[in-house]
Amino acid sequence: MAATDSTEIIRGQMAVSPLIGALPAPQRERLIAAARLERYRRPTLLAAPGQPLSQMWLVVEGYIELTTYAPSGSTISLVHIGRGQWATWLGCFDDNPPQHHIYSSAQASFVSLPCRELRAVADSYPPLYKAVISHIGKRFRLLMEWTELSALLSHEHRMAKLLVVTAGMGEVHGDSATVLTTQEELARQAHCSRQSANRQLAALAERGLIERGYRCINVPSLAALNAFALSAL
Repeated sequence: MAATDSTEIIRGQMAVSPLIGALPAPQRERLIAAARLERYRRPTLLAAPGQPLSQMWLVVEGYIELTTYAPSGSTISLVHIGRGQWATWLGCFDDNPPQHHIYSSAQASFVSLPCRELRAVADSYPPLYKAVISHIGKRFRLLMEWTELSALLSHEHRMAKLLVVTAGMGEVHGDSATVLTTQEELARQAHCSRQSANRQLAALAERGLIERGYRCINVPSLAALNAFALSAL
């Protein structure tokens, strides 16, 4: 891919990223100039436990997964970061290295941004700090809600809540949303088989709560979908 093509992809992704796209032009252009496009054909370790983070990644295709190991040696998925989301704001501004693995999925592409550049931009434009703190707080609340409720819900109620949480991780305007994800990615997040995820999504579609598209799920009403998820409690 030509350098000009990569730059245009980076520019387009930065423009629609809520926090970066809202920056004044000089600060945004500085980040675009410092960013690069990374592609991974196979699952790849991006950062190991105890390793200071030098990069942030904006997911263009595929996903980024934060994992750890159980005492038995099995892998535990902590967070699944999909398209249009950053991994990770907290790691960029926290000097303590993460204690988990950060992996890319197969067939993934990311906009990679040096943490030092983002810190420099935040220092020159302090409103970015407030925006990042608000963003981290929102994500934390959503993840805590998912952690609590996922153990209580079952079948399509659990899938409904996962879609509500995933939509909330991005930028939502109004009551409708489009969740950029695949059936495989949702199955991985919900810790179920792809066939089970397909049945759950089909059940939600039959209820009129979602509309299935190519590599996306359209949600006509997040309020209705969330109300259905919580109706099982």
